[in-house]
Amino acid sequence: MNSNTCENEQFILKALRNEEDFEESECIPNFVQSILEKLRSEFFKRFDVDANDSTISNKFKDIEKDYIITEDKILITPVEDYTIFKALGFDSHWCGGPEIKLIASDALKEKINQMEKELNKTHPNYHISVDGKINATNKITQWYVGPAIKDEETLRFFMNNLSWKEPDIKEIEKWKNSRKICMEKNFCQFISTNMVMEGGLGVSFALISKLMRKNPELLNEWYDFLMIGPKLRFKASVKAGFKLFCTADDMAYKMGPMISPENYWKFVVPRAKELCDIVRDIDGVIFMHTDGNIYNVIDCFIEAGYHAIQPLEPTSEMSIAKVKEKWGDKIACIGNCDTTNTLPFKSELEIRNEVRKDMKEGRLKGKRGYMFAASGTLHNRIPLDNVLIMLDEFKKINSGMVKI
Repeated sequence: MNSNTCENEQFILKALRNEEDFEESECIPNFVQSILEKLRSEFFKRFDVDANDSTISNKFKDIEKDYIITEDKILITPVEDYTIFKALGFDSHWCGGPEIKLIASDALKEKINQMEKELNKTHPNYHISVDGKINATNKITQWYVGPAIKDEETLRFFMNNLSWKEPDIKEIEKWKNSRKICMEKNFCQFISTNMVMEGGLGVSFALISKLMRKNPELLNEWYDFLMIGPKLRFKASVKAGFKLFCTADDMAYKMGPMISPENYWKFVVPRAKELCDIVRDIDGVIFMHTDGNIYNVIDCFIEAGYHAIQPLEPTSEMSIAKVKEKWGDKIACIGNCDTTNTLPFKSELEIRNEVRKDMKEGRLKGKRGYMFAASGTLHNRIPLDNVLIMLDEFKKINSGMVKI
């Protein structure tokens, strides 16, 4: 295999291009968003052992032995340690990308300082980011609370006092080296970025709704500004040799999109298309990540140029079979073993049956246009044993040991 690619990357490109069937001997690829800290800690505690010590290895069940961390599974790059993903048997993972950074002017820093002082009178652990997000912090982490930008004047002030810093040559080389290491280990990184929905969380949804109706020019100006960073990341990633991309931009509730399909066509699709065009120009592939029920906007994703959608949440009534039946020749599917109910709480048999269902639905319209994945992040309420069961069943189906 050419050192500029690997077998799994070729399988992923083939799956998401959705143009030809896989041979029966070819394996369906898989993907994982991320794995949270408790699961990571438990995994390394259990499987980072001496595989040559029979007194240790003999204690493992058959289902567990494949996950012992041997030398060939250690995958450390300049940007991230991917060992847990490689050791579990995942083929790919989203990974961010070359650093893009918003730079605030001195005037904006002073404005934010004044806003924080007022906010801290009632919430002393709240801080405001340069793009207007209110985050709560403790000694360990931080989390999003809400928007600080709630009127047009404040939005204009932020926008006029922000600029983007693009990745430099050193940053691009770092990612190029990371990709090379991953290709040598047959592991794939999806370059990922937010767009306007998650990227714009510093602006209140009430203001966004108002601007859609009364001042679309200002909203377009804001969204154009937000998209500068993602485009810089994708272009830098192309220079580093990447072929796999995604946008993570949650824009739907469990019952449907946060904004009307008409407004999605108007405000989001043209900007998503700019990113998709960058990827298609190098013959790469790109998927759209959004939770929620997205049936009403799948045509938007197709028009923008996405190759696939992910994660197809079962708890939002998303079905691989329905997408395959209605849009199967137009867009591929990535998903969707349920992380809300099945993986945290169900029995081994129920987990295996769901994996079989997912893999069977993924083959509707032929063995093409599908990657297996969970329906979200592998979070701390999911027992590690259930993750191993899910992956064991996936491997058995892929190898032909289990027929579907």
